[in-house]
Amino acid sequence: MAMFGWALVQRYPFEPCFLEEQVGRVREAVSIPVAYVGGVRSFADMERLMQKGFAFVQVGRTTVRDPDFVARYQRGEITESDWTAATAASLP
Repeated sequence: MAMFGWALVQRYPFEPCFLEEQVGRVREAVSIPVAYVGGVRSFADMERLMQKGFAFVQVGRTTVRDPDFVARYQRGEITESDWTAATAASLP
């Protein structure tokens, strides 16, 4: 798999909040709390998703890229992550 995995796994360009529509349909179809996961890069994204009714918003790549993301936001240094399609493309 390590030798040919790159050929078997299709790559998709990174888009912020790329699963919003699909996870939104799940949230509307069930009566339990639903967490959103997928491409959250900013606190504005988080606030918008929470207003749409998601119980939780998971931030993954953003905090892998910048473990101090939340602390830097709280200090007023940033408003969103610098994770972009270019960042994703540069990874092995």
